[in-house]
Amino acid sequence: MTNENAKNTFKVGDILSSSWGYTMTIVSWYQVIKVTPKTITVKEIEAKIIDGNGMHGESIPVPNLFSKRGLYPEQSFTRKVKGDYININESQTAWIWDGNPKYHNHWD
Repeated sequence: MTNENAKNTFKVGDILSSSWGYTMTIVSWYQVIKVTPKTITVKEIEAKIIDGNGMHGESIPVPNLFSKRGLYPEQSFTRKVKGDYININESQTAWIWDGNPKYHNHWD
């Protein structure tokens, strides 16, 4: 669903994932901390490596462990809901997490 007029179905506590990068596959995790009818406010959260060595493998989010590093350390930001996703920036889109580990590869 990508209708900007769609009802905001996000709720506080929801986890979003974003897989991005040009020559690498970087996964960023976000947790919803506030919801309005048209926006959500998120904070970046840490990940737990469940397979691999940190440079590549799979990770899952760690809810409520807000990141002190990453792209937006300890910052919250508000984005307009675009249906079932939000745009983090020009190159990054975050979707509701499907519950499955996400592959990452930090080798360039």
